[in-house]
Amino acid sequence: MVFRHLFNYLANNPQLIEKLSDSYPVRRAAQLTVYAYHKSKALGEGAIQDGFKQGVQRLDSFTGKFKEELEKGMKEINKNSKKP
Repeated sequence: MVFRHLFNYLANNPQLIEKLSDSYPVRRAAQLTVYAYHKSKALGEGAIQDGFKQGVQRLDSFTGKFKEELEKGMKEINKNSKKP
């Protein structure tokens, strides 16, 4: 209970917050946080783009194979229908 009041007092003290924000450890922690955020964002975007490219390639491959098999099937049907 006492810690809660003490923490509330410290968290709502503008002079203390100003001093802490000017201190090296807090500034460095903020810099590292921003760096990690931007680095992970860039890596995530790169992974999404790579995944999209792979997806497009797989779709093209599937479409090409599907067309080939469809043409083979149609030729086979036509060949079988002419025999009797």
